[in-house]
Amino acid sequence: MAGILGGGNDNAFTSNHLWNLTYESTDSGAWYSGRSWVRRGNVVQGNTFVSIRNVEGMALGWPQVQVR
Repeated sequence: MAGILGGGNDNAFTSNHLWNLTYESTDSGAWYSGRSWVRRGNVVQGNTFVSIRNVEGMALGWPQVQVR
């Protein structure tokens, strides 16, 4: 589960305040947009991320921010 599931084209995700997310999940994040090359032109700016953490421990991969 994610705080925001972004998809489509040319969307603006601005000035959101995301807090206390993903405490009990191991493969999740505050914002997720998928891996399709079709989804282009989205803008993520001016957002605040607070207390985005995992208390279950990492089972898949590493905590990170991915920009592609």
